Amino acid sequence: MTEQPEQPEQIEKIKKSDQPEPSQSKPTDKASKDRKVKMAFGLIVVVVILFVWHSQGKDPELVGWLTDYDTALAQAKQQHTQVAVFVTRRSMGQDDKRMIGRCMTHPRVEKALDYLGFVKLHQTNADKAFVDRYDIKTTPATLLLDSDGKLIKKQEGYQSDVQYANTFLGVQTSVLDNDKEN
Repeated sequence: MTEQPEQPEQIEKIKKSDQPEPSQSKPTDKASKDRKVKMAFGLIVVVVILFVWHSQGKDPELVGWLTDYDTALAQAKQQHTQVAVFVTRRSMGQDDKRMIGRCMTHPRVEKALDYLGFVKLHQTNADKAFVDRYDIKTTPATLLLDSDGKLIKKQEGYQSDVQYANTFLGVQTSVLDNDKEN
């Protein structure tokens, strides 16, 4: 038997059957779009995680504050003044960081502490003897000590710069804001 050459119509059918129909190409496009959306979402998640990790990096510092209790008391005795103590957790919490950033380093508070001539001491709750001695339950905490270490005043929890200066230290912020000498 001899084979007959294929007719042009048959050739056309074969070509069409080899090519995907338009309805078959759509799932591939949808899968590609789904993959792109997932990749974009993953990238966003990574960026957010990196941002949060970076923002929680280094704890803020209290520049010019002593960190040794005995040194602070000796200096207060020598200067005949009191000790302003700021207590945070060793691994600072959000309130600790917020109080440093918005209160303890605020120019109004720095000016009040300088105005009063207090020795400034930063302690962490890692010093169990210190925490027990002054019965510190939570941080941030602010204490005012005499030069012998006797507790004069204590406030636990977050305070704004105005609350700390006016209420805790007893210096009216209006006096500090109008004082042009410092």
